[in-house]
Amino acid sequence: MRDVAERAGVSAKTVSNVINGYPFIREETRLRVEAALRELNYQMNVSARNLRRGATGVIGLALPELSLPYFAELADAIMDAGHASGLTVVIERTRGDRGGELDALRGQRRHTTDGLLYSPLALGPEDEHLLPAEAPLVLLGERIFSPRFDHVTMQNVEAARAATTYLLSLGRTRIAAIGVHPEEKVGSAALRLEGYRQALSAAGVVDDPALYGEAQLWHRSTGAQAMAAVLDRGIRPDIR
Repeated sequence: MRDVAERAGVSAKTVSNVINGYPFIREETRLRVEAALRELNYQMNVSARNLRRGATGVIGLALPELSLPYFAELADAIMDAGHASGLTVVIERTRGDRGGELDALRGQRRHTTDGLLYSPLALGPEDEHLLPAEAPLVLLGERIFSPRFDHVTMQNVEAARAATTYLLSLGRTRIAAIGVHPEEKVGSAALRLEGYRQALSAAGVVDDPALYGEAQLWHRSTGAQAMAAVLDRGIRPDIR
């Protein structure tokens, strides 16, 4: 930066102001500095800048997997938002298992990022105390809710109730619920099943567990298997 300042005939501070987009620089001065930057092929020392600012400009995104369209689209949207804010997003795949999710919280990468967007599947409400208090964290999904952190989720109960109510309004009463997790107490599957049941109850339709299709992982293949299991039981959902 001192070399650039000498070439442009300005102070090092002025060079810094130009590099960082400070608005109150005379156009003639800015052009002279930019020309010197090009001539000397100046490259910013990112490590030094980050050390001075106390920030890396990098955030982590911990997701169970990227093969599901939901997580892939989520990652794409977050990367777009990060880019618009001048942030780099580093994706970590946890595989949805406890070890991978704990590593995303505690691994060495946490020392090189400014914060973490965290979507757990294996960890649950009883693990809330494991979430780090010293680092910025935003929770995604329905597995863990904590008053200590911001949280982004969707209205699972309301959405499932609306979808089921719509089918009931068309005269369908035997509606299959595919993707059920029978033992789940928290999470998307439990919340969506609750919305489904609420809609049936409001319409006076009996909730028949034979119409439940269990699928622990929401892949196309497991959805097909769950639907096949319902049909194999001799159950025929309304299709017309």
